[in-house]
Amino acid sequence: MSHTSRAIALAITFATLCFTATAVAGATSALDDAAVKEIVTLAEAGMSEQVILAKARQIGTFPVLSGDDLARLKDIGVSDHVLVFMIDHPRGAAPEPPPAPVTAEPDVEAEETHGGVRVIIDRGFRITYAEVAVAGEIVQHAGKLWKGKSDPGVMLRRPRVLRGDQVFTAYEAALEPGTHEVSVGFALSTVESDPDDEWGEYAGEWYVTRGIRAFGEPLENQKDGDNPGAVCKISDGQICEVTAHLESRRPTPLGGLPDYSIRYDIRIIN
Repeated sequence: MSHTSRAIALAITFATLCFTATAVAGATSALDDAAVKEIVTLAEAGMSEQVILAKARQIGTFPVLSGDDLARLKDIGVSDHVLVFMIDHPRGAAPEPPPAPVTAEPDVEAEETHGGVRVIIDRGFRITYAEVAVAGEIVQHAGKLWKGKSDPGVMLRRPRVLRGDQVFTAYEAALEPGTHEVSVGFALSTVESDPDDEWGEYAGEWYVTRGIRAFGEPLENQKDGDNPGAVCKISDGQICEVTAHLESRRPTPLGGLPDYSIRYDIRIIN
């Protein structure tokens, strides 16, 4: 091979390597996108699904999300409805046509009014999961109930603590006038490890989740009466504001596993 041919071949190889390195360096996760980060911030702050979905609609479009991206967003606490919206509105897609104008006809009947509920959580300690139930159904949750055990010698992923203010609005929605049962649940998941086995090898880790569920299967430490719930009696135009105070106390001055309870305050706003 002549010196000229060899120089050309080396130049082509160098250009190919540079292009490949640039492509790899430029590859970024969809979770680093500014629009996705806004959704993650709201979910970590414990915002309600309605608030997060409204923000997603305001943003408009999102990058294409991989299966791993969706799994990580679900772990953070983004609801299925928000994830579906993000999938259905990929960046670069043609915008939806504006709705056809509608001519409003006069309403001869009196305007119908409704009531509503607002659920506020007051937490004085760290939690990794929170949920709200209305009429025996989970209507909002943030975070994850961590379960499982690792293989020997494998470390588990550490649970993500919910960020945000100590007092925050966890759920807000319209409700028909009447009587509605409202309850809040929470949990703190930690990682505990097995002691070394007889051969001095690390034996593994497992998740321990303690707290109080709003509805469904109770947690291992939960006792009857830990979650009395709240009863909202709503008339037309009224909002029932429920504040759930999460409480933790040690059984003895020397420590031990905490005992959890929830205290509810109810305020009717006309």
